[in-house]
Amino acid sequence: MSGHPAGRPVFLPILAAFTLWAGGFLALYGLQATGCRLGWQDAELLPGVTNLRLGLCLLLAALVAAIAAVVLRLRRMPAGFGRKVGLYASLAAAGSTLFNFFGVFWLSLC
Repeated sequence: MSGHPAGRPVFLPILAAFTLWAGGFLALYGLQATGCRLGWQDAELLPGVTNLRLGLCLLLAALVAAIAAVVLRLRRMPAGFGRKVGLYASLAAAGSTLFNFFGVFWLSLC
């Protein structure tokens, strides 16, 4: 199953960013559910910034950074089918991440 000049499977760069997106989805909603259950939305660090919102924002920032790292790595790969499709899929995952999860900055948490 190698199809890639370096001997790596072609599907790995294609699946990388959306695999991170799926893991981030689980982590964000897991943190949100746990924080709501434990009352983290009531403890304010600053006006309007609760422990739960801070945790969700930091997790989202880490997810965006991880997907950006995949995009940058794909840009350095040699040209080919896996790189091209992987780059488009990674950009779609980045857009999807921002569209789906950007609400953690202003929406009600619980």
